[in-house]
Amino acid sequence: MPKFRTNRTYITKFMIIMVLAGFQIGYAMLSINRIDEFMKIRYSWKDDVEDKYITFLTVSAIFGLAFGSLASGTLMKDGRKRCMLIGTAIGVFGIII
Repeated sequence: MPKFRTNRTYITKFMIIMVLAGFQIGYAMLSINRIDEFMKIRYSWKDDVEDKYITFLTVSAIFGLAFGSLASGTLMKDGRKRCMLIGTAIGVFGIII
């Protein structure tokens, strides 16, 4: 019987990263759900299409999180500072739109 030793430090770090990713998704969904009344008033959404728009906003937030996670690995090859600057520029551009 081979001896196998569990690397608890690696598993702990991995689980912390997974939990934080879950928090990000939950926060994105929470922030979208909190503004649905404001969006309904601001854009005069009717009740029959409101659910479609809120669903679209929620899905786009989750896709944004997934894309950001995938893209950040590639951007980190150029360094942390450059990655932060590009992320900030994307955020500012999104706010301006």
